[in-house]
Amino acid sequence: MLASLLTSFQQSYPDMEVVLFEGAMQEVGDWIEDSVVDIGFVVLPAPNIESSLITTDELCILVPTDHRLCGRAAVTFKELREEGFILEKSQCAVHLLQRVGFGTSKNRPHIRYRASDSATILAMVREGLGITLLPRQMLPTKLEGVVSLPLDPPQPLQIGLGIKSARTVAPGVALFLQTARAWGHKQNESFEGNMV
Repeated sequence: MLASLLTSFQQSYPDMEVVLFEGAMQEVGDWIEDSVVDIGFVVLPAPNIESSLITTDELCILVPTDHRLCGRAAVTFKELREEGFILEKSQCAVHLLQRVGFGTSKNRPHIRYRASDSATILAMVREGLGITLLPRQMLPTKLEGVVSLPLDPPQPLQIGLGIKSARTVAPGVALFLQTARAWGHKQNESFEGNMV
């Protein structure tokens, strides 16, 4: 998503320079609040910052091709309770598990491993070391040895761009936000067209 949006922005405004910071959801929110960055991707709702919806994504479970859940049309929270998870090291992964239903004292996830790179996580899932939970748009176009399964009920993620204040936003940031909204609108139309 980010690469596609940056390409669109660069084509429209080739003289504008974008400095990219990568961080976890909480970090990005803190960076926006502390004016470290002018704008950042956030999962909505995003407290303490102004945000605009750009697109909607969906959480999915990734299992190896020989996993007991592999043939399922969708996976319920109840079916995940006994599974061992491989997650990113950031708090983002814990937040995503909470959205699915984990997090209370009765429903703690069994986290087997943590890694910082999604390619490593997918390789570990492929090897049968556990399963993982990721937004669909973070998946590579070709999954090898791994199957993506939707959740039942579905777990949508609203992805937006956050800024500290619309009153003080720099002109370049306003152009990026405008480009992102147009990009998101086009992506959503394409997604809805494929659903028909």
